[in-house]
Amino acid sequence: MATKKDKKKPLKSLADLPLGEAAAPAETTNTPPATDDTPERSPELPGVEGEGVSHVKIPAIIRKINKYEGVKDTRCNATAKEVEAKMDLFAELHAHAEQLPRNQDGFRFYRHDSGDGPVDYILEEKLKRRGADTGDDGSSE
Repeated sequence: MATKKDKKKPLKSLADLPLGEAAAPAETTNTPPATDDTPERSPELPGVEGEGVSHVKIPAIIRKINKYEGVKDTRCNATAKEVEAKMDLFAELHAHAEQLPRNQDGFRFYRHDSGDGPVDYILEEKLKRRGADTGDDGSSE
């Protein structure tokens, strides 16, 4: 007969998962799976093996780490390009500052009609992008 303790509650985060209760026991080895994108590692010291001494290596986790790192690296590279493009835009707005109108706060701005509606690029010490129709403070992008 099932008791309240036998019923499993839905997990809200990884912190709710008790240690040792994985979805399925994973195969553990001391070497990662051989793939082209896995960097070569220094060999383990001889005689340094066993639970609590050597590193635990779970192939399923290593694959997920490699996938995550690839996505993260792609995002970080894109961020660097975005910052460079933003600085180019900022410099161009400064070059044409005298031609730009002022908003109600006295800052020069350029209105651009994007696919999501008009967007104001406000020339302050930081370049701000604001939805023109919403009047929100916008975000510093």
